[in-house]
Amino acid sequence: MNILTTLRSNVIRFGMAATFAFAALAPATSAFAQDAGSLSDSAIANCDLVQEDSLIGTGTIGYWKNHAKAWPVAVIEMGGEAYDKADAIKIMKQDGRRDKAIDLYAQLAGAKLNVRMGANSACIIDDIIAADEWLTEHGIGNKIHASSEEWKAIEDTFERLDAYNNGELCAVHRDDADALEGRALRNAMAAFEAELLATLDDVYASLADLEDAHSIEILFEEDCNVVSVKAPIAG
Repeated sequence: MNILTTLRSNVIRFGMAATFAFAALAPATSAFAQDAGSLSDSAIANCDLVQEDSLIGTGTIGYWKNHAKAWPVAVIEMGGEAYDKADAIKIMKQDGRRDKAIDLYAQLAGAKLNVRMGANSACIIDDIIAADEWLTEHGIGNKIHASSEEWKAIEDTFERLDAYNNGELCAVHRDDADALEGRALRNAMAAFEAELLATLDDVYASLADLEDAHSIEILFEEDCNVVSVKAPIAG
């Protein structure tokens, strides 16, 4: 193969490899773009969500209550009822000491939003479904106390939702995701460097083969001026 053709094909190949390597680090932008979308119970139950990404971290309920613009949806379904983002945030900000259903509502909303963003959901889907069913049955505003049998029946689910939103289960916290992304970037760059060096080795080998085949000898001084050239042997 002509040395220029070999060099060009390798440059193209590794240029594409670099593009895919760095593109793989980008967040799932489709999750952020659907501001007008909704998050339904059926979507959660059927895992009809964006592709999971190990670099997507979870946000706590404090994050979601105070970062309305970060919500990937405008409507969220909770306990069988659809809530506009603004109404959902108002409920999440209420004091749940006299009604534990509000606390569950907040953690459930946070978990749903984290899953919708693409955070790993393998460990939490069953709890999301259980919390939704509990809210459907009991609703909010009925002053369910922490000592009640109703709350004890769902308390473990509440604790797991809380742990998930804080990055303590199968998905990291959003702050930790930044560190993971940096590590992934460094790994991708190291892999690209290794492939590039391998390509250069191939190029040098091709040049050596070409030199042997055509008796090309080119000598350079340090300033890169040619000092002697042996012409190729005629075919």
